[in-house]
Amino acid sequence: MVEPTIEGLFFLRRLSVALDDGFVDLKTVRLESISCMTEALELAVRGSGVAPKAMADRLGIGYDHMCRMFRRHDSRHFPQDLIETLMRESKSTLPLEWLAWRLGYRLHEKSLGLVLEAIRDALLADGRDVKFSIHEHGRVEPAG
Repeated sequence: MVEPTIEGLFFLRRLSVALDDGFVDLKTVRLESISCMTEALELAVRGSGVAPKAMADRLGIGYDHMCRMFRRHDSRHFPQDLIETLMRESKSTLPLEWLAWRLGYRLHEKSLGLVLEAIRDALLADGRDVKFSIHEHGRVEPAG
C-alpha cells in the first residue's frame, strides 16, 4: 500500500449530517480522520439525509444488524457486495474517496478521456488545430 501523500492530508470532504431534529448541519471531514472503511460507510449513511432504518431497508438488511456492523468493537463487518449499493443510495462517494486516499490516489469527477474530448471540441470550435487523437478505447496519440 502507498502511504497517503501530504496533499491528501489537506483534502477535506464536506458532509451533510442529519440531526435528530431533522435539520441538516454541514460538517467538514478530513479523510485522514476516518480510521476505517466501516467509519466511512457509516458517515455516508449519516450524511445521506436518509433515516438509518430506511437505509437499512434499501440495503435489504435489518436495522439492528446494520447498527451492530457500524460498531467498531463488534466483529460483524459490512458486506462488500453492498458497498456500491450503499454509495448509490446515500449519493455519497466518501467510502471510495477514503479508499483511494488510503492507497495514495485521488478521485476526479471526470475521466481523462472526457476532459481530453472537451479540450478537443473547444479547439475545433475555435478553429484551432488538434494535435492529438482519441481512439475508441480511450487511447490518446499525437496527431500526425
